[in-house]
Amino acid sequence: APEVEGKGHREKGQREKRLREKKSIPEVKLLTITQHQRPAEEVVIPHSLKLKALRNGEETNLRLEEIVVGDMVLTYDCTKGRPVYTELILWADADFHSPTTYLHLETEEGASIKLTGEHLILVGKSHRAIMARDVEPGDLLYRRNVGYVKVKTISKVVEKGRCGPITASGTILVDDILGSCYANLADISFFGRVFVSAQLQGRIGLLPMWIYRKCSKAKVEESVEFEGLHPYVISLIKIFSAIAKILEEESRISAMN
Repeated sequence: APEVEGKGHREKGQREKRLREKKSIPEVKLLTITQHQRPAEEVVIPHSLKLKALRNGEETNLRLEEIVVGDMVLTYDCTKGRPVYTELILWADADFHSPTTYLHLETEEGASIKLTGEHLILVGKSHRAIMARDVEPGDLLYRRNVGYVKVKTISKVVEKGRCGPITASGTILVDDILGSCYANLADISFFGRVFVSAQLQGRIGLLPMWIYRKCSKAKVEESVEFEGLHPYVISLIKIFSAIAKILEEESRISAMN
């Protein structure tokens, strides 16, 4: 019996070693961190990244920091299979000064996107939303005017500043790569089948804000001049955290039975 137990410990150790090796990503520091870093779970991307937006009826290239709530920004409609414009309804977070660690996903043909590890990104032809930290080389991302491209390399970079744009559709094209506007969410599955997708959870959570923007008579122009998490996002984090704890407890009780 002790021999069998020892073998089990060795196999467990080997699995853990393989997992550590898989998660080991080369780090490239673009600057020296001298300030306190924010938690990695934030839904943010570098504020210097570019996107397309409509201004005075004309399509123009803008940096994230230049757009305001109410702007129409370009995304990709996964159902219709074509680019469409969607309204920016909220800045979840913004900070132009603090250093933030991002994952730099680079594709085989040279396109790339940077986002935090817990930020969702749409992968594969099914456009399934997963956390960026779970993306692997070979996964497919959607690139505007090109189609599906394979991830070639994944590295860590540290850059100054961050933004967390939330659109009505829950998606956005940043540097022509299709990404989600949400973070720290995972598919809710029962008996091996997805019951509520991560992307749908995000859309449900932001639905009240979308309704408010639609019903508001006054035109709201909110730039990213503020810093920190939006109060509405703070409330959502508390709600989703409470739900997650309930689901974990239910799962634990079911496993015991």
